[in-house]
Amino acid sequence: MLFDPNFQNALDVSSNCFVFASAGSGKTKTLVDRYIKLLFSGIKPREILCLTFTNNAVFEMRERISAILEKLLINKDDYIQKYAINTLGLSMDLQTIVKTSQKLFLDFQDDISDIKILTIHSFCKNILKKFPLEANIAPNFEIIDERESKILINEAKTNVLKKLCAQESDYLLKELTEVLSFQTFEALVKNICGDFSKFFEFFSINRDLDLYKEQLKTNFKLSANIEFSKEQEEFINLNF
Repeated sequence: MLFDPNFQNALDVSSNCFVFASAGSGKTKTLVDRYIKLLFSGIKPREILCLTFTNNAVFEMRERISAILEKLLINKDDYIQKYAINTLGLSMDLQTIVKTSQKLFLDFQDDISDIKILTIHSFCKNILKKFPLEANIAPNFEIIDERESKILINEAKTNVLKKLCAQESDYLLKELTEVLSFQTFEALVKNICGDFSKFFEFFSINRDLDLYKEQLKTNFKLSANIEFSKEQEEFINLNF
């Protein structure tokens, strides 16, 4: 790997690079090596943004970086020669690397709460938290996990069916039955959730609650007027 020009290009911290390779080929190691070299070039840990896909990868990245800095500090089994000089290609002498490693290791531990090794989702969440108005979302929004999402969807399905039965409206049951003749209720809800962006597009076209009701009535060929709960009206008005 030492003489692989692609690997050397990936460790050139003065330029940007894109690494494309199959699973298990060493992409994470390359990213860790690039991170370490950035530290040796004088970049502070809090100034480096490192994005990955999973929380496990985030923890692994942090552990690997911390472990490498500790090994360089101890220099067990000539680790500096094998890694810092041969792999990273650092031109510093051994004592300078040990001294620098000590500072980098302490800086990394001190800045651990500010280190920006994040999943893409966490990074996007942080941006939205800082600029909620620009993103047209509520400032106090929260991200629900997959388990909470399933619970809420099941509650919504139960509430829909309970409301239909409580209203004793034959036309509503008839409309639902016609839809369910082509797909299951589970599949219907899944399709609605999957195309949720279309609802927001619908809100933007019909920016008046009465127009919105009339449009729904026309689209779904409903024979009765549509009435929303207070919570539903607040949600719709929020997205106008």
